Amino acid sequence: MKEGKLVVLSAPSGTGKTTICKQLLKRNPNWLFSVSVTTRDKRPNETDQDYIFITNEKFDHLIKFGDLLE
Repeated sequence: MKEGKLVVLSAPSGTGKTTICKQLLKRNPNWLFSVSVTTRDKRPNETDQDYIFITNEKFDHLIKFGDLLE
């Protein structure tokens, strides 16, 4: 298992988290991006690389079996 550090960007919607994240990844080519899971509907400009879009039922299943890091 590879060890490292976790950087979490947390802020309300529309505050620039994605912009900051893209710049950090550009400046740190060895860093990896973790795609978040969401139960909300996909917005017109979003792709499956922005979020993993799942149902509430699938989300509850992932929580029940400890498959999410929160």
